[in-house]
Amino acid sequence: MTYKLTNSAGTIGSTRVSAPKSTRARSVRTALRWLATALLLAWLARTTDWHTVGPTLAGASPSWILAAALCYFASQLASVARWRLLIRATGLAASFPRLLAAYFEGMFVNLCLPTSIGGDVLKVLRIGGTRSKQAAATTVVADRASGVVALILLLGLGILLRLDSPLAKTFVPLALAASILIGVMVLVVGRSALARVETSAHILGRLLRATPIITKAPWPRVIAWALVVQGLNVAAVAAAAQAIGANISVAGLLIATETASLAAALPVSVAGIGVREATLPMLLAADGVPRAAAIALGLTWSAIVLAIGMVGGIGHVIEQRRAARESVAIVPIPLKQIKLAADSRPKAAA
Repeated sequence: MTYKLTNSAGTIGSTRVSAPKSTRARSVRTALRWLATALLLAWLARTTDWHTVGPTLAGASPSWILAAALCYFASQLASVARWRLLIRATGLAASFPRLLAAYFEGMFVNLCLPTSIGGDVLKVLRIGGTRSKQAAATTVVADRASGVVALILLLGLGILLRLDSPLAKTFVPLALAASILIGVMVLVVGRSALARVETSAHILGRLLRATPIITKAPWPRVIAWALVVQGLNVAAVAAAAQAIGANISVAGLLIATETASLAAALPVSVAGIGVREATLPMLLAADGVPRAAAIALGLTWSAIVLAIGMVGGIGHVIEQRRAARESVAIVPIPLKQIKLAADSRPKAAA
């Protein structure tokens, strides 16, 4: 691409600027994700009995669909409450409405645009600005990590419940209670130990001082909110299953929801489209759910996620317009005017 260099007297030269390698790589990744999405949808279209899926979707209960959407919306509100705990731990000042707007705006970017982390970057910029980007970024990373921990815990619970034996049924509640107790003890003891290390001059101490969220965040409450978020996601899928008349066990719901959520979060397709629909038939086969019903459930789930994500699109448009209004246009000043202004300045006494 060639750019012309001009001043008030006209063109004074030109230069050729190549696109950065990072931009080209990002474009390639975006194209690959769109290609993967198209291939997944083409495979589903070819292998699915739409004569069965169509009537299943048409006969879905509107009240149960609404219940599923409300559960999913509530899970996003719980996510904001979890993020707020981490924001406060870093000392950043942000009200719940401000965090809510930034969260849904980031959700829109992650779901509706071909990127996996673009929404997270946007949240960092909205809350941290240019001065506190590092602190805001640590909260986003910690928020993601707590969600993964809760996802793994519920997935493990589903696997334990799937074990159909008296020993497993007795072991599950004991293991769950012991895990919670041990986890709380580790968080409390580990936090106090890290607080002592933070004052040291070692590398770990410097690292902890650079990232105070590790020692200052209320991790038991953060993990508790993360479990609420994942639990509401499972409730949303359960309500969507009721809407299409699919009977799924608690173990099946936990395994299917958490595994499909993890797969959809991978940078494979745009907004996880096609991933849920491809994985649910395999995950729900143990519960005897027909393939057509599982695909219908995946389509319903994806539609709810995208619909809630579009709410953030409204906020994104508003924020972009506000930023455009507040931006300051830089007007180029001819070199001759700059020289005259410099000559007119009073000379310093010798």
